[in-house]
Amino acid sequence: MQFNIGQHSRDFELLSSFTRYLNCGFVTLNAQLPNCAFTVTRFSDVVDTIIPFFERYPLEDTKKQDFMD
Repeated sequence: MQFNIGQHSRDFELLSSFTRYLNCGFVTLNAQLPNCAFTVTRFSDVVDTIIPFFERYPLEDTKKQDFMD
């Protein structure tokens, strides 16, 4: 199981703040494209940190349906 959020490279600091706030994951910067990604790969981090975060702060619209699936 993996959780991933991709953004433009200008949002690198924002995604880096996720690692500090959630105390898990890492951020990668793509040297060939102007993008970066916040990724959580440890199953326990996804189950114990990411899922409870989205249960506490629910998503809206179609992203909510994706999360529920």
